[in-house]
Amino acid sequence: MSKHAETTPIRERTTDDGQIVRITYDLYELPTAQHKAGLAGLLLQIQSMASRNRDRAVPEVEWDEVFSETKVTINFTQETCEALFDDLYDATLDEGPVREKPFTQGKGAQKQEREPLRRQFFTKTDKKGNEKTIEGYVYNELAPSLATLTHALPGEGEWVKLWRDLIWQIIREGKKKAPYNKRASRKKELQEAAMAAESSETDADDAATDDKETSRGDGSTWDDLLKLAKKGPDAQGKLSGALLLGAMEKNAESLILLGRIDQNLLLHFWPLAVMVFVPQFLDSDGDMHIGRRSAKDSDPHFCIAVPEVSDLRQFIERFPLMLQQLSTEKSAYRPRESLVDIPAEGAFAFMEHLAVLAPEALADSGVRWAINSIDYFHVTKAGNNVKFLATGRVSPRPYLVEKYQQIRGNAGTKPPYGNALFRRALLMALLADVPWYRPFARLFQEWPAEFFVQSEKSPARLSWFWMDARKKLQLEMIDMSEDLEPESAPPDDKVLATLLHRIVRTHLAERAAAKSGIDPSKYKKGEGIDWEAVPPQFSEARRKAGESLFMELRSRRDQAFIDHFTQTLFAAKQFLSEAHYSTVGLALLNRTEDVKTLTLMALSANS
Repeated sequence: MSKHAETTPIRERTTDDGQIVRITYDLYELPTAQHKAGLAGLLLQIQSMASRNRDRAVPEVEWDEVFSETKVTINFTQETCEALFDDLYDATLDEGPVREKPFTQGKGAQKQEREPLRRQFFTKTDKKGNEKTIEGYVYNELAPSLATLTHALPGEGEWVKLWRDLIWQIIREGKKKAPYNKRASRKKELQEAAMAAESSETDADDAATDDKETSRGDGSTWDDLLKLAKKGPDAQGKLSGALLLGAMEKNAESLILLGRIDQNLLLHFWPLAVMVFVPQFLDSDGDMHIGRRSAKDSDPHFCIAVPEVSDLRQFIERFPLMLQQLSTEKSAYRPRESLVDIPAEGAFAFMEHLAVLAPEALADSGVRWAINSIDYFHVTKAGNNVKFLATGRVSPRPYLVEKYQQIRGNAGTKPPYGNALFRRALLMALLADVPWYRPFARLFQEWPAEFFVQSEKSPARLSWFWMDARKKLQLEMIDMSEDLEPESAPPDDKVLATLLHRIVRTHLAERAAAKSGIDPSKYKKGEGIDWEAVPPQFSEARRKAGESLFMELRSRRDQAFIDHFTQTLFAAKQFLSEAHYSTVGLALLNRTEDVKTLTLMALSANS
């Protein structure tokens, strides 16, 4: 129940110009972040139609005088209701993907092949993994116009295409494209494409071929609004995945999912107030795949960041500005900035862009004025179902944006860490609010050792993990030669990371010298060593020693790890003080897993 009002007023009145249905929305009454984003999207749609003068009637918006940031009344007439949804579901022609088979229209003897835009060869992988090159067909196909976003998204259409692909391949895939097909069939220049879409993607009784506006219960027709005005909040309609992500209109037990009509109406507009991202997948060969798990995978993958809006006025003012600042740099066929390593990264990026618009509040994440949190979804289309592979929520907390920028870099710039696995683990630590090295424990166990230590088998196309490990450890290391006062003592994690890095480096240098017969101290340059003058046999011996020890320590747990750690790394003299030995010893007993992870990280950095 809203703290602003006991119920949502839904009223109908008659004027000289006809009937008006007034719906008052309150953010505190809406059940999900998608509904709240839908209200923001509805206001963005109305604002865009009014400011861009698209020759359509626009619903009237009245802001509450007391709670203007969360409460708004929208006045609908039959004309403005129809204009609103005609504009939202307006379709255009866009170059579609390469198709293996041509489009055909008609039936029986009247069946005709549609003329393609061009023929194009493409590579196809069969079920056995064999690749073959075949000739395909490229057509101009229907796509959402997205006029509300087109004017805000930068570039030459790569960002608009990302939103269109999400809608076409996930939200409105197949028969759910009916609202677009219906409106396209009214336009002469789009009729052929609409007929092709209907014949291949919809059933004969689908609403796409029905011009008669009837009440569907989803809030998209005037009859729905009249029913709403008559029954009030008790007026309900069916919900499906076309409106609410993951929803099923009817489940296996034949139970129908219902929602209030006034709230169903909002769910048409949430895609206008979200950000869309594409996950990157790394396979066992070290190859990166954008939006697909592998070269054989044909299922599209998207990540969506849905804001839980807390201030409508601020959000609809800032969101278009946020979209305008997106980078237009491409990676393959997607905007580089849209590529994410974990689904939650979309939420981090959303907050980062909003925070940039309020730099004075950047240290406090700078987004509480507009949103309470961000829901993220990793979705894919498998068969006829939309599947969630990951969901979660990220709430703003102090310095979250700065910590994200330290991992990913500023928007539109090269990431400080080039290896996707390294970035992924750092982002997971940020999401879980745990020490930076914790997620690497699982990473080291799940992936081949050659991904982490330099080896002849290391993937040639993958950015080097050990370079990022070295950079991170250098940032974490502290000067252990100084006697610090207790009140200024460094964090335990930094002390432990520094000591383990020193122990590993000393051990590998000694083993490499013994194996190669080369003493690096003989190649001095000033106060240090001229490593360029050291024969390459020394570096190769150190690399092999690091690779071997990495494998040995990774395979051991608990006491077995402690025994092997002490028997190998302390087999030769280590230049540590008694206090430093005590620090490492206590950590081995009480924080065995942390010592193991940081030791493997040090072996990677020194390989």
